[in-house]
Amino acid sequence: MRLLVDDYFPTAERIRLVVDNLNTHTPSGLVQRFSPPEARRITRKLEFHYTRSMAVGSIWPSVSLRCWPASV
Repeated sequence: MRLLVDDYFPTAERIRLVVDNLNTHTPSGLVQRFSPPEARRITRKLEFHYTRSMAVGSIWPSVSLRCWPASV
């Protein structure tokens, strides 16, 4: 996530993530990896969107990274 925020999309206001419902795919998972201030800094730019648990397998073929302007 830090790579997305700092290197790939450093000028983005928000980065929308579509993730499955694994317990590691939450903002609190960042606190386990980074210091609390660093995790907060990263989380401020991320917007998590969770799939239904049964839909996970159907989204993988269409996963892509995109960066939209904040007005979209």
